[in-house]
Amino acid sequence: EEGGHLGWGLKPFAMEQLMSFDEGEVGVNPSALTEFCSRLESYLSKRANGGRALTLTKLPYAVFGPEVASLGANAPTADDPEDCFGWHIDGDPALAPPSAFRDCFGGYGNREGRGKPRFVSALVYLNGRWDEEWLGGTEFLDPPTNKIYTTTVKPGRVVLLDSDITHRVTRPAPDAGRRPRYSLVVKLLLGYQDVVVAEEGPVRLVGEGVESERFGSAEMNT
Repeated sequence: EEGGHLGWGLKPFAMEQLMSFDEGEVGVNPSALTEFCSRLESYLSKRANGGRALTLTKLPYAVFGPEVASLGANAPTADDPEDCFGWHIDGDPALAPPSAFRDCFGGYGNREGRGKPRFVSALVYLNGRWDEEWLGGTEFLDPPTNKIYTTTVKPGRVVLLDSDITHRVTRPAPDAGRRPRYSLVVKLLLGYQDVVVAEEGPVRLVGEGVESERFGSAEMNT
């Protein structure tokens, strides 16, 4: 508790443990995060045009430096001030400072560099129970139209977004009481492999299927 306000979150040591889930790294390898990234990679590969396999790796320090973590954790409550969560992006290759990553791939905008890593974020809602009327969804802003799209929080729901999309956390409704709305954000680099994906059954990530939705200027271009 700080300044009379109750806060929730992970201590730096716990965040470091979660971020050390790659094979060969010193630290804990949380099996849940490793399996999640593997399933997401498999699912995206099966949806890729031309049957090309995809690779997913967590955002390395070589891109923005150690001060930009590859994992984020959010736990807003109804007691949070309304304006305490600002609009932000998770990353954009065009903003990468001089680094080994920039030396290798150069400067480019996300989705603009053919054959270059695409910056994506996977947002996972973690609460075992979350009633729809408790709100607390994530808002996404489309700057050209100023339209806002808000996700509905569901236990285990995964939201996959380009990391340069402007978004923000919203606080839950008073009906949620003092329950925190827990979520993790995994920042990833997506790239293609030049291999053919074997025909297999569908991979289920969450719920009964995966939904995609366009809004704002993206909706106009369909």
